[in-house]
Amino acid sequence: TVMEIALIPLLYYMVVDARGMFAKAKRMVDFAAILRKSQGKLASVGGQDIINSETYSWIVSGGWSPYWDASVSRFEKKSNDVEQQQAFNKEVAKVETTVDRLLAKDIDSDEKEAKILREALKNTAEQLEDDAFTVRMEGYREIFYFFANFVAFYGYMLGILVYYLEDEENQHYHFRSLKFGLSHSDADWHGNFVGDFMWTIEPIVILGSPSFIKWLKPKKKVKSD
Repeated sequence: TVMEIALIPLLYYMVVDARGMFAKAKRMVDFAAILRKSQGKLASVGGQDIINSETYSWIVSGGWSPYWDASVSRFEKKSNDVEQQQAFNKEVAKVETTVDRLLAKDIDSDEKEAKILREALKNTAEQLEDDAFTVRMEGYREIFYFFANFVAFYGYMLGILVYYLEDEENQHYHFRSLKFGLSHSDADWHGNFVGDFMWTIEPIVILGSPSFIKWLKPKKKVKSD
């Protein structure tokens, strides 16, 4: 009974996580389309309106890892307020420089710089589309987790119901429907079997899904010279 109660919020968060992954995948695809449309001129397709912490981390090569996200050893000497302020100002200056470069309206004045930026944004768009596929598949995986755990929840629930409602002769219609017309003993056995089966499949999916998603991912076309 305790296990069943604990499983309810987990089922809810599986749905929440899946929706979040689908939404993120859509944002990645949409932003990749914006990058392609910009042709290296982000100022012409929205400018600062399209730059936020998420899109900035997508654009920056290797992702954005500000100093406050870095792990700090417990043995490392803690920085004082002045040092933290200096580190913060340095991080802000770095972000501002990068954003100004991305949104420069006169980027064409430097042909070499413009070419580098166009190529970088093009590569970012391709990587985002590639990553969006992975994120979307992870969303479907969360849906599978929800389905498997919901079936397990229902199966184990039957065992609890037949334990507390022992009178098999005077069953309510709805209770018989929950058991699919099975007897107490059959409902208990089949319910436990289905629950155990689902919780056997789930770890196999957890371990095998990264390789399976990688195998499903569309292969990039190699450009011939």
